[in-house]
Amino acid sequence: MLLFLRMRDILKSFFFSLIALFGASQVVKGFSYGGDPAVLAIGALAFGIINSLLKPILKLVTLPLNFLTLGFSSFLINTGLLYLTIKIVPELTVVGFRFSGLAVETQYIKLAVPVFDIPAFGTLLLASMVISLLIVILGLVFEG
Repeated sequence: MLLFLRMRDILKSFFFSLIALFGASQVVKGFSYGGDPAVLAIGALAFGIINSLLKPILKLVTLPLNFLTLGFSSFLINTGLLYLTIKIVPELTVVGFRFSGLAVETQYIKLAVPVFDIPAFGTLLLASMVISLLIVILGLVFEG
């Protein structure tokens, strides 16, 4: 019974990682799996295993820092784990990109964000945030 529950957690982690990596590749311009479903599956497997093994240890070790930074260090841990996944599965790529700017004008709001370059680390941080957000949402939807 315990083995069945553990296997279910591993499969859940894999599918959540698969969906999250795919979603991040669609949302973050500089993050890509090359369009190859096999690379996406291998990346999700590696990311799921890394998250299952290393994340609890890192969260415990950085607990005081996480408390002092009000959770910001969790983003850095997630970014580091994604970086490690990319090093293990080099077909997952992170490159810098140019943000094309944004202009919103309504009756009450005038907002203009200029064009700027986002370096590879910024892309990695954005992809990590999107992946974390998607995994949390999937957990809420499928676990109740």
